[in-house]
Amino acid sequence: MKQVNLSWLMIVCLCTILLVPTTAMAAPAPASPELQLSANEVKGEVQINISGTNFNDLYAFDLTLTFDPLRMKLKKSSSTMMGFTIPAVIKGNSIAFAHTKTGPVEGNTGSFSIADLVFERIGGGEAKFTLNKATLVDSKLQSTLPKINQNVKVDGGAGAILFTDISGHWAEKNIKAAAELGFVSGYKNNQFMPNQQVTRAEFAAMLTRALKLPEGSELVFADTAQIPEWAKPYISSAVAAKAVSGYNDNTFRANRTISRAEMAAMVVRAATLYSSEGGETGFADESEIAAWAKLYVKSAVDAGIIKGKGDNRFAPNDQLTRAEAVTVLMNVLNKMAQ
Repeated sequence: MKQVNLSWLMIVCLCTILLVPTTAMAAPAPASPELQLSANEVKGEVQINISGTNFNDLYAFDLTLTFDPLRMKLKKSSSTMMGFTIPAVIKGNSIAFAHTKTGPVEGNTGSFSIADLVFERIGGGEAKFTLNKATLVDSKLQSTLPKINQNVKVDGGAGAILFTDISGHWAEKNIKAAAELGFVSGYKNNQFMPNQQVTRAEFAAMLTRALKLPEGSELVFADTAQIPEWAKPYISSAVAAKAVSGYNDNTFRANRTISRAEMAAMVVRAATLYSSEGGETGFADESEIAAWAKLYVKSAVDAGIIKGKGDNRFAPNDQLTRAEAVTVLMNVLNKMAQ
């Protein structure tokens, strides 16, 4: 009897031992999915591909990317998966893009491409694309937040675009330098249009990009709804830097062309180039410079970033051109680098 009991005990122990490795060596948890961006530019079009690894029953996804709306314009978006694609929604420099399968089917498993976004290049300079957020959904409607390889850059700086309308222009050197630094760009036909007038929104963008002003807060102008979405982040930064403010009726008037006097004020404020010396500016049209603008014009002249036009005129009420804007900003950057 004792022998029987001993044998039974040995059998139980043996079974226990055999079970332990089975439990300890259970299949490892599947690896977490990870998304990557890749970019390819051909003849003015940039294709951004979003692919991933370790997908497990991928039924739907929701992506949010940021891009440079001054350099890139979204032409189309699509998914390589079967199902229904929700059209991309663009707000400012952000793109929301989603896709889902339909019906009672299983999701895709493995490693593969999930989306393509095609952009048209509308300006020179390096462009950056960032995948800010991604949500993956399986066929049981359970969501997962994947790992993200967040950004990719498309080269387009020095020499990437040869402007066809600046050869021999007095601002040619400054225009090329500004394009190389990436704070200005041309138009899709490779023209810079140096003599075109600049709006308040456009100059706020140039100023913000050139001086790398930090982000601001939400705009509260009375006409905020009329400000183009692409310009809002730049105007917000300029406002936060106290470079610009609204008019007496609390409007910003983004699409209004900016005068040379307004430009001087914005630059002096943003770069803190206030002159400690008062007095006259020395221009022949001194009387045409509004009282509120004289300090800024004098400060800009003293700092060496602004010069007059012909006949020693400042022409404060003339509308700023793209060539003039670029030249002043390059002067500011060169002074700050000294």
